[in-house]
Amino acid sequence: VAIGTVNGFGSVIVDGIRFDDRDTVAVSEIGPGQDVPTEVRLGHRVEVDFTQTGTASRLRVESALVGPIANVSSAGHFVVLGQAVFVNDNPATGPVTQLGGGYVSAADVVAGDVVEVHGLLIAQGSGWAIQATRIDRAGSLPAFLKVTGVIDQLGSGGFKLGALTLNVSGAAVLPAGRSLTNGQIVAVLGQAGSLNTGNA
Repeated sequence: VAIGTVNGFGSVIVDGIRFDDRDTVAVSEIGPGQDVPTEVRLGHRVEVDFTQTGTASRLRVESALVGPIANVSSAGHFVVLGQAVFVNDNPATGPVTQLGGGYVSAADVVAGDVVEVHGLLIAQGSGWAIQATRIDRAGSLPAFLKVTGVIDQLGSGGFKLGALTLNVSGAAVLPAGRSLTNGQIVAVLGQAGSLNTGNA
């Protein structure tokens, strides 16, 4: 299994490694257990199952965040679902952020936009931020939002990811049997209607 950022095509190139994906349908998760075919784009974070010959047998597109932008502090710095996000324009510090969905520059990103963000979790001060590898503006709020972050203040009914408080008392934890712990990186899907903007 390889996990990385798409940075080229002619097959699909993930962090500089080429995988033959001719017989593979790329999918992304839009809800719990709901995978749909999707188009792979530059800057997407993907998980690739492959053989020793470099042939992909499965390709899953894995966004870090799907949800509304709560606020923009400056061009290229904003918050989605309590997670700080920043655009990277320096190839020396990681993949340069790709923009889509009508965005031309980081200045086009405004509060209230619904976005899909792909990126890397980066330690920043005493917390964490997502260094975006791709940002796409979505047309509307999806049925399920997605947030990725580092568990903090774990309690009996939930925990915090950045500034977002989550109630997970009725949630399924996957893989089954896995225990949650502070400091663990998790991805959480939640119904859009359950979002309390006071906690986002």
